[in-house]
Amino acid sequence: MTRPVRRTLAATAAVAAALVLAGCPAQEAKEEPVVTPANWRESGDGGDGIAYVALGDSYVTAPGVPQTDANNPCFPSSNNYPALVAAELEVATLVDASCGGASTVHMSESQGPGRPPQFDALDEETDLVTITIGGNDEGVFASLLTDCVVIAQEFGEGSPCREIKEGDDDKSLLAKVEASTRRVDAVLAGIVERAPNALVVVVGYPQLAPASGACPDRFPITEGDMAYARELNVAFNTALAEAAANHGAEFVDMFALSEGHDICADDPWVNGAVDLPDRAAAYHPFAAEQEAAAAAVVEVVRQAG
Repeated sequence: MTRPVRRTLAATAAVAAALVLAGCPAQEAKEEPVVTPANWRESGDGGDGIAYVALGDSYVTAPGVPQTDANNPCFPSSNNYPALVAAELEVATLVDASCGGASTVHMSESQGPGRPPQFDALDEETDLVTITIGGNDEGVFASLLTDCVVIAQEFGEGSPCREIKEGDDDKSLLAKVEASTRRVDAVLAGIVERAPNALVVVVGYPQLAPASGACPDRFPITEGDMAYARELNVAFNTALAEAAANHGAEFVDMFALSEGHDICADDPWVNGAVDLPDRAAAYHPFAAEQEAAAAAVVEVVRQAG
């Protein structure tokens, strides 16, 4: 396959917090192996096709989607969207450097012992880069899925989480998302610098909250704060889209693609508060969301090629 390279394109709150921050299923703890550039999740035949690098957080690794590698501290699924993209495009090499719990900081800094900066996977030979990042910055997702749950248990109605968070400038989640915009912009600049010949595809986050209504069994926040959750969800995707536009990258709007598949939907693409072994970790994508993301990325790559 020729390279489609665009050379001119530049449960409980505590459990939820652990899942969001670590990006891993609530299952057995294992001794942490060393992850280095030499043994990143690399696959391919080394032919003349696409050299693909995947970057990002647990919405890339897709913990809980079969088969999840419980021996890897990043908890990657063998059927996450990078793996599906690589299979469909028959890439020569895939280096999936994504890791649960990653923030924009971990693109250029180590995420922990044995886990190098994700940018280390990039070089001038990289043809395709995909990335989903920003949700873990400033603890915004963690606050939404933990603090807002606790607040809902205490107040029970209205929009108490919005009132508490947005009533204090230091706690404002919307302000933290705005700050994250600048970080994502810097990340994309870093990708372009390190992989100047690559087609860069930014993949957004899917819908978490419905446009109306609530589902306290799956997403235990007040109905009033559902609108707050949705506003934060939209703000993240707006930040990613703007950053992509600033750097000539492509953007996959997973928020739009997942319309009707929020956590409360009959056919959700994102799991709710209860960890579902062999399906998805709490508040993380199901296989259907990863399949939709992969299909959208493949379409972008083929159009660019």
